[in-house]
Parts: sequence; structure tokens; C-alpha cells
Amino acid sequence: MPDSSFFQRDVPIIGVDGRTNRIGFHQIGVQPDLVMGDLDSVNPSLRASLNTICLPDQDYCDFSKAIARLKIMKLLTLIITGITGGAIDYILQNINIFLSTGSIFYTSAPSMVDYTLEKSITYFSLPKNTKISLLGIPRAQI
Repeated sequence: MPDSSFFQRDVPIIGVDGRTNRIGFHQIGVQPDLVMGDLDSVNPSLRASLNTICLPDQDYCDFSKAIARLKIMKLLTLIITGITGGAIDYILQNINIFLSTGSIFYTSAPSMVDYTLEKSITYFSLPKNTKISLLGIPRAQI
């Protein structure tokens, strides 16, 4: 997760269900404007202080349900962060959902160089012998 300065923007901060606990908004002094999901994983004491939208449909994951609701609310395009933690199947599912949004992905990991990936980027340069991770991003060319 980025530090608290990342969240000092004039945009709504939206948490998704249990990630609200894990991403440590309370640890970095940032209060999300809204939390969405089935809310079964949000710490009850934390949930009491949050503005929430319950999306109970168990046929879809919380991230998918939140993206669908944000689309209806006309809050896409987003800056999305914190989707790469947890089990690999969740990570891959989150990346797949992210790719359908036309949004921006931001990562800030200690062992990684930070890049913001946007749909319009056609070229960027890395030092020789830099290791990069490639996933099946549609229409990506190397």
C-alpha cells in the first residue's frame, strides 16, 4: 500500500470489504469515504465508524461487485491499489477485473520499482537486465 500522502487527493477513497482491514487505512491515518462488499470480513468495530454499501450477492467477489456499483455511480476511472495481496487466485481474479475497468493501477512494493500503468502508455524505458513480470494483458506488445 502507498503511504498516507498518496491518499491526499481530491478524490473519494473507497475500500472493498475485508481489504479495508488489511490495507491498514486506520494504521496510516486515512479514513475511506465508502466501503463496499458483502461486509462479512470488515472488523465490526471498524465497520461501525464507516460509510458502507452492502452488496450481498454471493455469486460474485466483492471487488467485482464494487466495480459494477462504481460504474453505475459513474465513479470510473479509478486509481486502484492494494489488489495484489493474498492468495494467487484472488490476485489473478482482481487483475482480470481491473483490466475491464480502463482504470489506473498503482503499486508501491519495497522490492519493486513503482509504475503507474495507464491505457495510453505506449513506451517506457527500463535499465538493461531489469526483471519484469508479464501477465496476459490484452494487446500488450514487448
